[in-house]
Amino acid sequence: MKLKYYSVLSLCVLGGLLTTPASVWAAQQTEITISSASVLNPSAVEVVFSNQQRMTLDFYGENIFRMFQDNQGGIVRDP
Repeated sequence: MKLKYYSVLSLCVLGGLLTTPASVWAAQQTEITISSASVLNPSAVEVVFSNQQRMTLDFYGENIFRMFQDNQGGIVRDP
């Protein structure tokens, strides 16, 4: 479980970098870090960043997962 947890944190950092527009990085001076990570259920993890944005990762299989992040504050919903 620990290996999966650390893999999730790595994906969250990468996902946060990929979903942030370049214009935000140019104007932003503070570093966004992971504030907390919690297990929602046996197959889902929620990560909270220092800017209060949330990212949810749902694991459907060994190599199949869904990453959800709504920077406007929305909750997980069907795509």
